[in-house]
Parts: sequence; structure tokens; C-alpha cells
Amino acid sequence: MSFDANAHRDVANAYRLLVEAGEPGEVYNVASGRAERIGDLLDILIDAAGLKDAVEIVADSSPRPGDPEVLVGDSTKLRKGLGWEPEIPLATSLVDTLDSYRARTREDLSEGTDHGHHRLRRQSPG
Repeated sequence: MSFDANAHRDVANAYRLLVEAGEPGEVYNVASGRAERIGDLLDILIDAAGLKDAVEIVADSSPRPGDPEVLVGDSTKLRKGLGWEPEIPLATSLVDTLDSYRARTREDLSEGTDHGHHRLRRQSPG
């Protein structure tokens, strides 16, 4: 399955632009216009986490009934009408998000606090 995905900061910038300059009552699509495979996005995160050899992905590759094989949005109205363009590569955004969670987790551990974050533990081989 492939779907349209945007860097969260690009989406926030689009929302800001829509609040400031969008036409009230109009519908705008915030979309990259590119299909991204979920497996490719997962590979980026696994590689960035240094878990390439420690993780085995097992997935059912058949789509659920009714799910489209490819889902891509059209943001022409937002792009041409308000000049918005996605600027941050999705891979950069994924790695930045991972790094942010890592930093917060390190802070929580050093402070001895737990704010309800779920922690993942890597199982030792064998």
C-alpha cells in the first residue's frame, strides 16, 4: 500500500497559511502529491534507529477489502492559490522526529521521571 504523506512541519505551515490567507468555507487538500510505501518509511526509521539487523518485518501484503492500492492527494488549489509547497523531505522529518523522542527519553531517564511515555525494550538475541 502506498499513501500520500507529508512532513508534519509542512502540514503545520500549510495550516498556518490557511488560517492567515485561506478563503473561509473553502476546502483545501494538504498533500504532497506523491505516494509513499509504508515499508519504505519503516525502513527509514529502522535504519535511523540502528536496528537494521535486529528487526524482522513480517506483514500481510494484501490490502484490506476496499482499501485503495495507492492513495494520493491533490493540493493544486493550495499550491496555486496560496503558494504553499512542501519543503521538508519526509525522510528528514521522520529522522528528526525519532531524534526528538530519543532526546526526550534520555531526559526522562536522567531526571528519573516518566510522563506516561511508552518505552520499547530491545530483546536480546537468543
